[in-house]
Amino acid sequence: MACNGGTQTRECADPQHGGNDCEGPSSQVCNVLPCCHDIRKDCERITVGTKACDRSKVARKCALSCGKCYGPKDGGEVKEVEKGKFMEGRPRAAGEITTWMVENCKDDMGARKCNRLMAKVDGFCDRKRAAKKCAKSCQKKAGCGCMDGPYHLKKAEKVITTLHCLRKLRTFPTMCTKNGKPAKNMWAAMCPFTCGRCQPALDTFGCGSDEDEQKCQNKKQRWANMCDRASGAWRIKCPKTCGDCE
Repeated sequence: MACNGGTQTRECADPQHGGNDCEGPSSQVCNVLPCCHDIRKDCERITVGTKACDRSKVARKCALSCGKCYGPKDGGEVKEVEKGKFMEGRPRAAGEITTWMVENCKDDMGARKCNRLMAKVDGFCDRKRAAKKCAKSCQKKAGCGCMDGPYHLKKAEKVITTLHCLRKLRTFPTMCTKNGKPAKNMWAAMCPFTCGRCQPALDTFGCGSDEDEQKCQNKKQRWANMCDRASGAWRIKCPKTCGDCE
């Protein structure tokens, strides 16, 4: 068992040829960190990066939703959770955000400064300096696709996903453009996929589809007001069920 607790035991044969008896306990508790699943029923309302996940009790009961899963450092379980937490709100057709992309696709100059220069200077990304200093924003580094985030520019540990960007856009209509021109604010810099600063951008994939249509329908049956709030996480994750694609 890789997580959620277990017991490790050992057997010791009788000593031979003058050997010593075994020392120490015959068993020990191991793998005490939580597995990658949610225990509480309301974990579906929680998304990675929310304040609720900072509370240890919530993180333990909603390990999957909070991205607080653990296991062997070189095991697939941790890697799958790490990838999954960056994919919220991103259409499957847009491709996966890999662990390599998260670790290597960065702007040496800083995403916000690169965003401002892209908005201010025509053809900025065609310049040699851009390829070196703004590799992620200008899509000049091989293997770095178009993606939002992956982290907040001021809160380094907070994950930013397309879901966060869409929720912000619903309450901040000038997030991506202002007076018909590319916006220079921090959210525009953190959300190039949502704002169309890189290609293929979010609007390339149309209205999109529910992340899990059956799950969305089941949720709406249990929660009649699921689609009422424009910036609600479930309305954004379930545009088809909520009628936003009509």
